[in-house]
Amino acid sequence: MTGRFATTFLARLVAACFLMGLVVATGFGQDLSPEPPRETKPATTPEKVDVSDVVDDSRIEKRIREILLASEYFTEVDVTSKNGFVTLTGKADSGDNLEWARAIALKTEDVVGVRNKIVRQDRLDLQSAWTTVWSSLNDLWQEMLRQMPLLVLGLFVIVVTILVARIARGVCRKILSTRAFRANLIDLLVTLLNLSIWVVGLLMAAVVAFPGMTPTRALTVLGLGSVAIGFAFKDIFENFFAGLLILWRYPFDRGDVVEVEDVVGRVQSIT
Repeated sequence: MTGRFATTFLARLVAACFLMGLVVATGFGQDLSPEPPRETKPATTPEKVDVSDVVDDSRIEKRIREILLASEYFTEVDVTSKNGFVTLTGKADSGDNLEWARAIALKTEDVVGVRNKIVRQDRLDLQSAWTTVWSSLNDLWQEMLRQMPLLVLGLFVIVVTILVARIARGVCRKILSTRAFRANLIDLLVTLLNLSIWVVGLLMAAVVAFPGMTPTRALTVLGLGSVAIGFAFKDIFENFFAGLLILWRYPFDRGDVVEVEDVVGRVQSIT
C-alpha cells in the first residue's frame, strides 16, 4: 500500500514538473516587447485616394493658385503640393475666405489633404469708405431736394409770422393807448401777444416743412427745446421773466429815478 502511494506521488510530481517546464518554455518563446503606438487619423481623410493616373503636383499648384488669385480675395498667394497634399499660404481679407480657400483646394482633382496657412489681414479700404460717404451725402442731397419745396413754404410761414407779429404789436399798442392803460401794462400785454404769435407761427412752420410732424410732437419738441435753451441761456431768460414781473407788479415806471446800491439812474425802458 505504501509502495503504490509512493509510485502515484512520484508520477504526479513528474507530471507537474513537465507542465511547469512547458509553461516556462512557452513564455520564453513569446515576444514580450510593448506594442508600438497606433497612428492618429489625419484631420481630413479623403473618400478615395487614386493610385493610377495621378495628376502632376505642379498642375495642382498652378490650378489652385489661379483660382485664388482670380477671386481677388487673397494676396501673396503661394501653393505647394507634394503627392497630392496641398499647403496654402498667403493673406486673406476676411475670415470667411479662409474656409473658402480650403474648400476649393479639397475639391481640386487628386488632392488628398490640405494644410491652410493663409492668415487674415485687416486693412482699411479707403475706396470703399469714400464710396459709402459719397453715397450718404448723395442721399442727403436728394432728400433735401425733395424737401426743398416744403422748406421754402415753411420759411414763407415764418416771414408771414414776422409781419403778423409786427402788425399785431402796433395795433395792440394803439388800442391800449386809447384805453388809458399805464405804459408798463401796455408793454406787458404787447410782449405776451408777440410771444403767442411766434409760438403759433413756429408750430405751423414745423408742420408745413415736415409732413410727419404733428402739433403734439411739435409741442413736445418745443418743450424739450425750451428746457435745453433755458439751461444754455439761463441768465438771459431770468432777465426776460424778471422784466415781465416788473411790468406786471409795477414797482416803478419809465422816467422814474431809481437808486440801486451805488448806482443812480433814470428808467428809460423796461424789457
